[in-house]
This record gives sequence, C-alpha cells and structure tokens, in this order.
Amino acid sequence: MSGGVSTNYLFDTEEGRFVVSVLDRALGLEADTVARLLDHLNENGLQVAAPWRSTRGKTEELVGAHVVSVKQFVPGTVHDVLPMGLLADAGEALALVHAIPAPEWLPKRTKRLANLEGEVAT
Repeated sequence: MSGGVSTNYLFDTEEGRFVVSVLDRALGLEADTVARLLDHLNENGLQVAAPWRSTRGKTEELVGAHVVSVKQFVPGTVHDVLPMGLLADAGEALALVHAIPAPEWLPKRTKRLANLEGEVAT
C-alpha cells in the first residue's frame, strides 16, 4: 500500500471528535482495504482511527474537486523518537497487533523477510 498526501482537520461534535482528511488524490480500492483493516483491528481490541462511512457506505467521498474521508479521533501523542519510558507500552501494543489473526480477505505475502537475502519485499 502506498501513502498519499492529505490535509487534516480536527472537529469536535456532539457525537465526538473526528478527523476530516482532504486527500490529494482518490485512493479507490486501496482506501477501502485500509478501512476494512482498521475495522478489523478495532473489532479485535486495538484502538485505531476507525473510518466512518457515508450514507452510501463509502469511506471516501468526492466533495467538489476533493476526496474527503472522516475518521474517529484517537487521542495520543506523536513522538519523533519514542521515549524510553514508553518502550514497554509500545511492545505490548505490538504484541497485541501480532496476536490478531489476519482476515481471510487480506492479500497473503509470498515471501518471508528472513528468506529474502537482499531482495526487495513485495
């Protein structure tokens, strides 16, 4: 999955806090796959920014000339370098991610990183 560039806005509403992202390009099927994966992680106990769907069931909508998505806000702090005091928490979170079974619809990797020997992972 490749990334995109977006401008993000934080909104406080009666229903909670949300991040509205104005994307530089439509991500199409890739965005739907990311949304499904975020839903899967949330359903399995990992707090992530869950995407909201429009009344048409879409995670992205065209608003004027812009592609817009809305996600639930997850409070926290972004660190350039993780402080030593948070390493144990980060390890616990990583262990939780690895304990969640991959959904059947997620594409399977064909190579293990340990077997690549200088190849680029696909």
